[in-house]
Amino acid sequence: MVGKEKVKLKIIGRKDDYWLYTLRSWFEEVKDIIENEYNIELDIIEEYRETQEHPIIVDEKNEIVIAGVPGEPGHLIEELKLYLDKRIKRDDERSL
Repeated sequence: MVGKEKVKLKIIGRKDDYWLYTLRSWFEEVKDIIENEYNIELDIIEEYRETQEHPIIVDEKNEIVIAGVPGEPGHLIEELKLYLDKRIKRDDERSL
């Protein structure tokens, strides 16, 4: 049996920042939805940078996945799905 692919993301923002907390909370709310739909395991960590004005989410390559905080958790789902669709397509093309 093949295990689920792990997708590692990192939220970068200021420690104790309201927007970082909001983004992290929303991520926890939508995590199961995304994991079930894409059959993956999402892992998110936080990195604190006091110079970071608005929080961002980056992937393992430090490419920006989401810049800032979406208007609502539903928008976060859509942005994560856009990223994962591109990532899966890119991975599929490499395996050809």
